[in-house]
Amino acid sequence: MGTMVGRDKCAQAPRPGRCRWFWGCVALACLVVVACNDAGGDGDAPSDGGDVSDLASGTDTDAGDPVDAADDGNPLPDTPSDATEPDAADVQPADVRDADEVDTDGGGSDTDGGGADTDGGESDTPAETGDAASDVAADTGDDGAGDGTSDAPDAGDVATCTSADECGVSTARCDGDGLSRTAWECVGGRCASSTWTEPCGPPPADRCEGDALVQYTAICSDSACAEIEARAPCSASEVCVSGACVEAPGRPSVAFKGIQPDFHAVEEIAGNGAGHVAMNMVWAIWQPELHAPPCPEGWEAWDGACFLPDARVDDQIRAYTGRGVSVTGILFGSPAWARSGRSGCPAWAGDGTAWFCAPDDPATYARFVGYLAQRYRDPGDRGTGRIDDYVIWNEVNSDDWFSLGGWPNPGNAADRVAAHATLFWAASDAIHAVRPAARVYVSLTHLFGGDEGVHFSGYRVLDGVEAASAGRSWHVAAHPYSRAVGGTSFDAWDAPYVTFGTLHELTGYLHALRPEDPPTVYITEVGFTSSGGEDAQADALCRAFRQSLATPGVTGFIYHRYSDHPFEVAAGLALGLAADDGRQKPAWAVWALADRAAAGTGLECGFEYHPRVDVVRWRNPAGQYWVTPRDPGGRGYARETLHWLLAREEEDRTRPLYDCVVPGTEDHFVSTAAGCEGQQPMGPIGWAWTNPGPGRVPMYRCYNPAGAHFVSDDPECEAEPWRPEMLLGYGHR
Repeated sequence: MGTMVGRDKCAQAPRPGRCRWFWGCVALACLVVVACNDAGGDGDAPSDGGDVSDLASGTDTDAGDPVDAADDGNPLPDTPSDATEPDAADVQPADVRDADEVDTDGGGSDTDGGGADTDGGESDTPAETGDAASDVAADTGDDGAGDGTSDAPDAGDVATCTSADECGVSTARCDGDGLSRTAWECVGGRCASSTWTEPCGPPPADRCEGDALVQYTAICSDSACAEIEARAPCSASEVCVSGACVEAPGRPSVAFKGIQPDFHAVEEIAGNGAGHVAMNMVWAIWQPELHAPPCPEGWEAWDGACFLPDARVDDQIRAYTGRGVSVTGILFGSPAWARSGRSGCPAWAGDGTAWFCAPDDPATYARFVGYLAQRYRDPGDRGTGRIDDYVIWNEVNSDDWFSLGGWPNPGNAADRVAAHATLFWAASDAIHAVRPAARVYVSLTHLFGGDEGVHFSGYRVLDGVEAASAGRSWHVAAHPYSRAVGGTSFDAWDAPYVTFGTLHELTGYLHALRPEDPPTVYITEVGFTSSGGEDAQADALCRAFRQSLATPGVTGFIYHRYSDHPFEVAAGLALGLAADDGRQKPAWAVWALADRAAAGTGLECGFEYHPRVDVVRWRNPAGQYWVTPRDPGGRGYARETLHWLLAREEEDRTRPLYDCVVPGTEDHFVSTAAGCEGQQPMGPIGWAWTNPGPGRVPMYRCYNPAGAHFVSDDPECEAEPWRPEMLLGYGHR
């Protein structure tokens, strides 16, 4: 297309006379409008702007019009020098010339009816808006090259078309973080363009990969929208849930009780206040054969191996997670292919399956638990549910459950301790690679003292785990059955067994072993048989709740089990809260109601103080004292009226107090030191406030020279021979 020109390029100033000439630039072409008053001439109408006969003869025959309206005002014919000034005859109504054409007619005839244009151009057509070169229908460009090629159309071009393909190519370019697009269409035979800007995005929603957060940002780059992916791990105290890093879901203290549900109705278990459930997850069921990807149908690939999800357990985990109940996985049971190098493995009592040998290679077990950790990591990610806690194997201080072969000969205890530590930390690392905030537990029987048959001391196992920990955290899954498994009696003198009578000794040992980061205790299995009477079972469960709640450092209580198991019943262990015919025993009411029973019902079972602990001064017939929230349960100790309510967990402006004893005596005393000032630790009794406040009562440690201690609220320690020794802190009444 020709360059736009100004009005002064089209004509000289209007000339005097009967005709008035008006020039202008319209649609990039010069145009003349003439207004005349033809009086006595050749019959030209007032609108006659010069007809063909006026110019063909070279004379002006319009009488009374002294002005040659064709060019320079001279009444003589035009001369060849009139080469740059277009006249009215050069621009006929049908011949719309552009600014680049020049008038070279030299006074010759200019016929506009589609014939030859003698002005130096080519053959013009009436509808054409071409330039000085040979025009083509597709040349609607604006480069002015006059080369007859098809130029890219712009918004000002007008071209005839039959489809959008004839008009131009759609384009896109970046405009900030958006994409600016131009598109062409053919409308009514004319090309038209439109331009708009599209914002890039929105990007995909943030998502979780294990406990890492993957976030996306939408940008425009290289004339296209793109997404930038950024992956950042959640902090060690967080987990990734439904596309966000959140604080690791700790087990709320009010949700203390739990159960092994035996596939009982989720609604009844969750509806009666279960804070958590434990699920046995047998490796031999999840990986019965060794396959490498591609996996058989129904199996899943992880870390170069294939796994077969246990459908029933899978459904339960999903259902409990959906009800807000925390799930604990107990992971044990080597498949045959993983223990082929061992012989003499103990068998499962039910079907004789020899699951309980340690695997030949701990890495194979670690891969299994790593698979579970990634599969059950985020209910918003895959909808499979979530496992919060992982118990690594089961009762590893028993050769019945964790054997190196040669059962029932337990072999060397040191070898078993070392083998377990290797297995434990391989599994722990695999879990934490996917779930950094998950908790891992060492599972032990209730024997913690000397070795007995296939059992050896749980303390040996704990020492071995800690020695190989390199600072990594670990916790204890305790099974504090009565001395006789399934029995209903326990007291503070049950050592070397850790029962509900001596549970505090385990917490004391852990605080002394690792004072800066003491492992917690999670009761993952315990039960009381109803074989000696269902009321005795219910009473034992209530007392067990009370003792565990009175032991700071114990984080949860899983009862084993909801319903009786035939093999256990045959051995005299009717541990279920319901009989095998579905009838619920009185112990079910204790479990279901204890944390919500009204005061005075007898079913409070220690929950009436929760989340506080009621620290009581006890006295035996010999005049010896024991200040503890736990019922000693024997040797004549009776509760006195003096007591303090302390925090069960650390709170602002509190410090822990510890129960201690001088070995070989009944001299119990309370200390602010986890190591008990060189004496035997008996575990924390609670957190006392360090400053006085409304409703707070002081706690003074008192002693007498004969070698005994108690705690009093009297700064003078009540009477001789008792003397004040130190202010321990403050408790509530």
